[in-house]
Amino acid sequence: MIRLNGMGSALLAAAVLAAGCSEDPDTTPDGGTVASDAGRFCPDRLRFSVLDEGLVHVGWTGATHNNAFPVGAQFVVDVTGCDAQCRNCRFEGPIPDPAVNLQRCMTDTSVVCADDSACPPFQCIPVAPGAFACANNFQPCQSDADCMPGECGVFLGANSGSPIRDNCFAVMFRTTTPGAVPVTGTADLDTGRVTFDDFGIWIVASDLNRNGGFCPVCVGDDVPRDGVKNGTCQASPHGPTVDTGIVGQSCDLHASSGIPSRAGEYSLDCAVPFGPSFDMSSKRVSTSASAQWTLDPEEQPMCNGQPCWCGICDGTATPCHDDGDCTGVSCVADVMEPAVAPMNNTCVTECAWDNATLRGSCMGVVAFDMMGNPIIAPTNCLPQGPTAMVSVQGNSRALGARSYSVNAVSLGCAGPSFAGPVNQAIGLPGPNVTVFKLRMDLE
Repeated sequence: MIRLNGMGSALLAAAVLAAGCSEDPDTTPDGGTVASDAGRFCPDRLRFSVLDEGLVHVGWTGATHNNAFPVGAQFVVDVTGCDAQCRNCRFEGPIPDPAVNLQRCMTDTSVVCADDSACPPFQCIPVAPGAFACANNFQPCQSDADCMPGECGVFLGANSGSPIRDNCFAVMFRTTTPGAVPVTGTADLDTGRVTFDDFGIWIVASDLNRNGGFCPVCVGDDVPRDGVKNGTCQASPHGPTVDTGIVGQSCDLHASSGIPSRAGEYSLDCAVPFGPSFDMSSKRVSTSASAQWTLDPEEQPMCNGQPCWCGICDGTATPCHDDGDCTGVSCVADVMEPAVAPMNNTCVTECAWDNATLRGSCMGVVAFDMMGNPIIAPTNCLPQGPTAMVSVQGNSRALGARSYSVNAVSLGCAGPSFAGPVNQAIGLPGPNVTVFKLRMDLE
């Protein structure tokens, strides 16, 4: 069962801050406008920057827990209107960043695009001896020409990586609703409170067969995110690199990672062909600053005789935490391929969960040997049982007159991708626990 302080939300951000509007109309930054009746600065744009890698847990297997966002990644949203007092403003986006264009092709991140027509098709990859399928949806194919055109979209920062099979991952703004934009919300410029009504982000991955390996790195760029390619794409220092022939090409640094398993500087200019993807979006509205989940057999779908964190709205591909997330149907654990029947974790010992750090560990099933026997090893986990609880807390502070540090937190369920191997490795449908540590600047 989910309980929220205030209105319900899976993605929320809040702040108790100093006022964010200037009383002096002569000191407004370039490009801003002034609310005529209040004499206060109203921004045209809001810029969000990743201050810290934060935390991301996706799925129930633990394979993609303790993940993070690339530091230095930025996205810009358009302020579409404010009230007469320039206090409550609506925004949507992302919009093109004047500093550097991160609207790229999913199938070749070095290609700047205006729409899907500029992008190469998804790749036709081997999935079994003599069998090939398109990387994005695993439909049978004979060549890349048999697959769908690649998608054009705005990326959050750069390619980085994931613990899953040392694969190269990135975060892309995306929505499946025709005519909709991925990010919408409101900002209170007096209190600094931010609420995301929609936050459409997808994890995109290099495919698990043809292009497995670590992301290439961008080395030597002196000024990040200026659009000038003074760096050089090089092989990852952490292991085999996704082979795209990009090593030696020029790059502009877009983001970095301090996680030991993939520490380095990264750029979308160091091209990676992405295929499999899964939804991490949130579409719930709240002005609350905290959210809490517990497991209630009366509310949650049942799997293996106990309540699960996540399931699927019956007969659909829509992920759900409980019946309240579905319309006219129940939230169930019985799902169809390529989704995987959900569980809470793979533990054979109790999950040692620390809600202060939002991390858990246990001895669990991490793989199977050639005979089909489970391989038991330390792994990540979410708790289970009648006393299990996961809670997140948003908070913020003022950094300056028009700059704020905002912790945006999320509890939600991620739906299955079109790729069965990805769903199986990650555990989708499954939980999506996110802590975004952002800086918000008024422009």
